[in-house]
Amino acid sequence: MHTTATDKPAGFGDGWQEGRLLVNGIGIHYYRTGGNKPPLILAHGVSDNGLCWQRVALALQADFDLIMVDARGHGRSDKPPTGYTYDDFAADLTAFIQEMGLGATAVMGHSMGALTAVVTAARHPHLVSQLILEDPPLMSEQAVAELAERFTHGAAMFSMMQDQPVAAIMQFAQQMNSDWHEMEFPAWAESKKQFASQVFTELGVAAAQVDWRALIRQLTMPTLLLTADNTPRPSGPAIVTPEIAAEAAALNPHIQLAYLPDAGHNIRREQFELFIQTIRPFLAA
Repeated sequence: MHTTATDKPAGFGDGWQEGRLLVNGIGIHYYRTGGNKPPLILAHGVSDNGLCWQRVALALQADFDLIMVDARGHGRSDKPPTGYTYDDFAADLTAFIQEMGLGATAVMGHSMGALTAVVTAARHPHLVSQLILEDPPLMSEQAVAELAERFTHGAAMFSMMQDQPVAAIMQFAQQMNSDWHEMEFPAWAESKKQFASQVFTELGVAAAQVDWRALIRQLTMPTLLLTADNTPRPSGPAIVTPEIAAEAAALNPHIQLAYLPDAGHNIRREQFELFIQTIRPFLAA
């Protein structure tokens, strides 16, 4: 079921709709640009929400029906006390595609959302026609081992941040990420107030249980892996190293690599025009 929003959240475009589906016993909220166009699902990263894709959706809505999903524990979706592994997120995305009756659809994901898309596509290839992966957590064993500790620290930081008003969170983001477009900040700040910080508790451990190499081998659809710089940046360096990217491409001939310079983990936020120029021909093909 979807409806036109009356109380528009930050980043809600004109004529967009929002809705809610019950999948796997969880209420999953989503936004949709609509129209008789090919669907394109957008899966956000950890602590973001669906409207953090707003700028991308505005750029692509003339050609696609963008469906921006709030993952469980995020945005306006339900926030159960547990159930935050990649199996859980992928099961939700799988059921969501089926319940929406989309058939085989293109999926674009960032970070957590990108790996969720990989798990979904590897296990249910008939549901995914194309994949775009914005800096997914494809990591070496050493990096994965360090992830749980970083997520524990992140949970504490987000708990403190959530005590602040949205305006203060947005000001913090603007000071930290001065190279982001102003359109990025309202949804980003709002998402931090909506985020269930217990996601970090399970996700750091869950990452170590994901055999991304085995999943990459199973992909049968055209896949675009977007990478950027691994050097320090205020919002974090890119996760995928050149070595890991090359390994992923060697594992599966369906994978295309695209390196976008002068960006970190948030590639589309730091190189937006180049990001759109890179994904458009891939989607058109």
